[in-house]
Amino acid sequence: MPIVLSAGLGVAVGCVYGASSFLVAAIALQRDTNTFMVLYFGGMFARMLLALAAVAVIVIWFAIDVPIFVASLLGALIVSLVLEILWLIRRRPLPA
Repeated sequence: MPIVLSAGLGVAVGCVYGASSFLVAAIALQRDTNTFMVLYFGGMFARMLLALAAVAVIVIWFAIDVPIFVASLLGALIVSLVLEILWLIRRRPLPA
């Protein structure tokens, strides 16, 4: 059971990070380029800090298999980052 819990928690944290990234990007895309950069990269910093705090809490409070947790978290993060980049490339208009 700890393996399933570890993988599930890793994927859950990765998916929450990815979903919040899409949300911030969708809001930032509605702004001008300078504001987009501030919102997007500032949001990335905030999301990373929150994800780090979540990982610390999970590792301390739950009896999990840490390598499985980290592998599933990294897998979910990589998939969400690739999808986000592809989505941003298609959504962002070319500069004039």
